[in-house]
Amino acid sequence: MGSHYAARQEFTGTLTGEYYDEGDPPWRWYKMIELTHKPNDYPFKSVWCEAESLFLIENK
Repeated sequence: MGSHYAARQEFTGTLTGEYYDEGDPPWRWYKMIELTHKPNDYPFKSVWCEAESLFLIENK
């Protein structure tokens, strides 16, 4: 995978449980869908998020 969108940006959505590991040592990436918050110019319906950059919030 690769993207010219590689940067730290803020997204809110639902994690699918889908993931992949990249590199040595591996970095784990999780797939997020149903994006309720994303950058204005982000054209996709999902995003891959690096595990260390995820902040989980409870759904009340």
